[in-house]
Amino acid sequence: MQTIYNMLCISLGKPPVKFDFEVKTPNGFVRDLGITPQSFFKKYVDMDLSQYISLINAPTSDKPYGKTYTVAFLGNVAEGRPVKYLNPPIEDLKAAAIAQMKDGVVFLNYARDTLVDETAMAEALRSGHVARYMTDFANTASAQMPHAIVTPHLGASTHEAEDNCAVMAANELADYLENGNIQNSVNFPSVDLGPISTPMRLAVF
Repeated sequence: MQTIYNMLCISLGKPPVKFDFEVKTPNGFVRDLGITPQSFFKKYVDMDLSQYISLINAPTSDKPYGKTYTVAFLGNVAEGRPVKYLNPPIEDLKAAAIAQMKDGVVFLNYARDTLVDETAMAEALRSGHVARYMTDFANTASAQMPHAIVTPHLGASTHEAEDNCAVMAANELADYLENGNIQNSVNFPSVDLGPISTPMRLAVF
């Protein structure tokens, strides 16, 4: 261990004993000079980390719910405590994530509608835990949620986008007919042969 430490010190320099902490908060600018890592933790974090555990959701037959698991070689401290994960059902994991949010958060989901437990989200909106739910997955549940802002899923749904798509499609079709170039094909690779400079062009794909 000492050899590894010496190598890191030679390559990166000795780790600092003290550091300067500066951050802008809603209540003003915080500046704490010459603070040690232990002092920083006690002053700004002050959490009993033994009371917290990481959650995962591994819905596989070899990992029953309600048990803890670890990953080999995951820890980064020699002889340190192993990193453990509790494996709850996905419903419990979602509920825990919502419970840790501060009141009045704004939740954005523009990934997949199935990532959000819509029953839990509706309840969080009614209680005020979540101030706004913004999504572009319109369905019966999201459309009836209080304080939900539901927008079209496709960016091409706007008038400007439809005009731009029409122009792009016409240009790409003309480029194919005039030069043999292929762009943005669904089931064919892109081909860029450049502008044609002869009366005809033979392309073998």
